[in-house]
Amino acid sequence: MARPTDWRVLGLDSDPIPQDPDNLYIWAKSYHDYADQVARALSGTNGLLNDPALTGWLGASGQAFKDACLPFPGMLNTAEDAYRGVGDAWDDFSKQIRTLQPQFDSCLNQATTLLQKMKADGGLSDEDALACATSDNDAVMYDRMHAKHMENSSTLGPAGFENALDALSAYRAGFDPLRRQVVDLCGQYTGAKVKCENALNDAADLASKIVKSAGATGTNSMNFDDRFSSRGGNLADLVLSPDAALGLEDSMFPTQGTDPSEISWWWTSLSQPERDKLILEHADLVGALDGIPCLDRDKANRAVLDATRSSVNARIAYLLAHIPPTDGRDYPNPEFDSWNKELDDLRAKQAGLNSVYDRLNNHPDQPPAFLLGLDTAALGHAIVAINNPDTANNVVTYVPGTGSKLGNIAGDISRSDAMVGAAGSGPGFVTSSITWVGYDAPQNIAKDSPFIHYATDAELKLYDFETGLRMTHQGPASLNSIIGHSYGSTTVGFAMRDMGLPVDRVIFVGSPGVGVEHAADLHIDPAHVYIGAADNDPVANLPLAENLTQLPSNALNALGWATGLSDYNVHGPFGQLPYNPEFGAHTFKVAPGALWPPGAAHSQYWVPRSDSLRNIGAIITGNQPS
Repeated sequence: MARPTDWRVLGLDSDPIPQDPDNLYIWAKSYHDYADQVARALSGTNGLLNDPALTGWLGASGQAFKDACLPFPGMLNTAEDAYRGVGDAWDDFSKQIRTLQPQFDSCLNQATTLLQKMKADGGLSDEDALACATSDNDAVMYDRMHAKHMENSSTLGPAGFENALDALSAYRAGFDPLRRQVVDLCGQYTGAKVKCENALNDAADLASKIVKSAGATGTNSMNFDDRFSSRGGNLADLVLSPDAALGLEDSMFPTQGTDPSEISWWWTSLSQPERDKLILEHADLVGALDGIPCLDRDKANRAVLDATRSSVNARIAYLLAHIPPTDGRDYPNPEFDSWNKELDDLRAKQAGLNSVYDRLNNHPDQPPAFLLGLDTAALGHAIVAINNPDTANNVVTYVPGTGSKLGNIAGDISRSDAMVGAAGSGPGFVTSSITWVGYDAPQNIAKDSPFIHYATDAELKLYDFETGLRMTHQGPASLNSIIGHSYGSTTVGFAMRDMGLPVDRVIFVGSPGVGVEHAADLHIDPAHVYIGAADNDPVANLPLAENLTQLPSNALNALGWATGLSDYNVHGPFGQLPYNPEFGAHTFKVAPGALWPPGAAHSQYWVPRSDSLRNIGAIITGNQPS
């Protein structure tokens, strides 16, 4: 069965429904045939056991024969149910595939037709047309067309440029309903796979019971066959073939990037024993999925934390036991430099892992903490919630900026604790504050922070996380806020601008810019956008000067942003300065902050009993700041 291979126009890497329904039907028929054979064996066994010649067999030998044979009918009946259950599962799945495949293909055909129209009307190459079709906004489309126009490689003249751009915008909008339909179809397909897998598992459980009732200790069918043959039986392999599953379990497990609503639906469709098994066997995968409830993610990630700490500690011990020889040399030594770089990285991550472990386990006097994400890839990442966001009335996600990473997370977690304290608590009133170090933040304020790719790379991760919080929340909807500090505000702003995070309130503190000219461009009511900027915060104030020579000396000393920023005038490196009145957001009261040491004010928004912390507490609980 030939299937379409290029699904990129719908945002898919490959065929979302590649199974051959004919092959599935063959599997179904095979197992139904097995079930029929077992049914005939069951009928023959019952006839034999009810034969008067046997029922009248008296004495010890007759009783021994009856004792040996009496379990067989029940075992055969269970075997028939197992085989028939597998056949029914494959048959149902085959029918679902036959129903869904034409619908997927129809969406692809319609999208391909739109793509060809975009290519023709825009004078675009295949690559550019595909980029326009799969972009989330018109900017990409404009850039592609404009580049072609400026290169004189477009088939359009200047007069046709704007008309073509309008036409392409209309075509691009036509992809949206098709992609929504594909998402719905993927949900139906996932449901069919879940149902099939559950049926296969039920059948496997039945087959395992046969083995145990025959006296075997394992689930290997040969254990039972040997015993059954020794008693005169000849029924082959009652335990399901491993090939029966066809790798369905692996394909069922969602990957990072799967829509959190689909993950939530999948997780709730599982039984509690199934969830427990996945947490036990795939803790790293479960813990990383947005759309899985807090308590389950926490359980999985605590297991990941324990394993990761052990692994990191063991690697550090190994490195310390195998120090490369230096021979007192002061000239370049690549082997030692590589060793030292790895050791420094591991020690930083070790410190972060220990900080996370400490907050989770050693502070009974503070609100409980939950681990919603953890890995040591690149800079290392962790997501730590104070109080359970699934049951809290108010939920705030804190996104830190330059310098944030796993190794430095202790200070960021303390800020979440401070926000929970500022929010207050009472019977039936709980605030959860989440430290989200879920992206690779810039590490150097001069070399890294002026670049936007750190923010754009984090957009989808942040969107999925916030969407997952909505999907797993229990009871009435919570008031969800997000707060970005320093470059973290840029990361939040870009995600709000390009994806529209599902939050009720947005807070920017110490911000160098959030990627837009006006709060209204953030896909949220500007009345719910709040800005905090300390007078002595050099990051928040840097862009106000006409050029660098007019900056306060402490700002220059603290930042060192002497390259590439002198022509921003009243704009920051990432757009309009948020607390500029023209930005159109609420500015709340913040203490001026310390002048010394240089840059200190940039990190003082969470000082206990400060105006800024009090106002942040008011905002995240639905109140107005001063």
